[in-house]
Amino acid sequence: MPIYRIMIEGNGCLQEVDGRMQRSGFYANRFIEAPDEAAACALAMDSVRADLEPWVLNPPDFPPTLTIHKIEETARVISSRGFVWYPDEESSN
Repeated sequence: MPIYRIMIEGNGCLQEVDGRMQRSGFYANRFIEAPDEAAACALAMDSVRADLEPWVLNPPDFPPTLTIHKIEETARVISSRGFVWYPDEESSN
């Protein structure tokens, strides 16, 4: 079964930073073994949503926006955990 690397960007994540609420964004890579790109993307999005839960304070009616930026087939799996965070200036306005 093929292995895919999926790069996902998230925006509008509510987080407490230095005692203040702010919106943040992130990039995350997920390495997924799946029969095709569509299945890999769905599994990657589910993985990111589950991993985000302890990091964001969004109410259920205002979830972060997730966008797939890149999909590529790869020969090996690398760790699929973690996020690279940045201040989400666009969502803060």
